[in-house]
Amino acid sequence: MQEAHKAGYEEMPELGQIWRKNFLEDEDGQWYRPIHQSQRPGTPAPARFVERVRDLPGRAWRLRQFRSEAVRAGFAEAYREKKYAIILQVAARLPEEVLHEDPDLLMYFDTASLRTAESH
Repeated sequence: MQEAHKAGYEEMPELGQIWRKNFLEDEDGQWYRPIHQSQRPGTPAPARFVERVRDLPGRAWRLRQFRSEAVRAGFAEAYREKKYAIILQVAARLPEEVLHEDPDLLMYFDTASLRTAESH
């Protein structure tokens, strides 16, 4: 929990999210830790987060707290689907220092900016 909340903008994950991300439930309702990385559940609904942020009203509104892993996963999904405008819309709501301090977010933003400029 402390690791996920080092940066001031990082939103504290709910305990249930952490639990479901790190453990699996068998058919008898017993929880267990996955043995292999391939058994691990994925990041929950990154696209839903990115879509929700994109659709917020007002252009000047910025995010104060968010999960950077959800933004990264959402950007990756939008990039795979070539939805560059979504990346740009969500990036406009992020604090500028966050975008420039995270190399993955910056790469998706720069690529989306270039691809959008090329299409015009």
